[in-house]
Amino acid sequence: MNRIQNSIKGWWAAMLLVVTMVMPQNATAQTKKIGTIDELKAFIEAVNNNVKTNEQFNAQLTADIDATELGNDVVIGTKENPYQGTFDGKNYTITVNINMSENDNIGLFGYIRNATIENLVVSGTITGKSNVGALVGY
Repeated sequence: MNRIQNSIKGWWAAMLLVVTMVMPQNATAQTKKIGTIDELKAFIEAVNNNVKTNEQFNAQLTADIDATELGNDVVIGTKENPYQGTFDGKNYTITVNINMSENDNIGLFGYIRNATIENLVVSGTITGKSNVGALVGY
């Protein structure tokens, strides 16, 4: 009986090791709460200046945010650093004023990859050359 129990214990330890190794690092990414213009700006900078490949940035809005003062700097995700993660707007609104008429792939989220964006209202003005959307450019 002890031999069987030891085999089972060893099997579970191996399974835990395999699961730990297979799970992506970002599976435990914490969710950032965003409720002010400063918190939104810090989130945008973290995403757009990310140096880690495939890092996820999960976020939840906790209030409506008027981001018109950020102008074109409100775009989340660049070609080099697309937004990855889950962004839950919790039915709050981000108001923007983006005027990038010479640029492609413009929206509150400029570029995304492996992303979920839900329950978010975007209002304001967004101008771009092509691939322009209120929510996502590309």
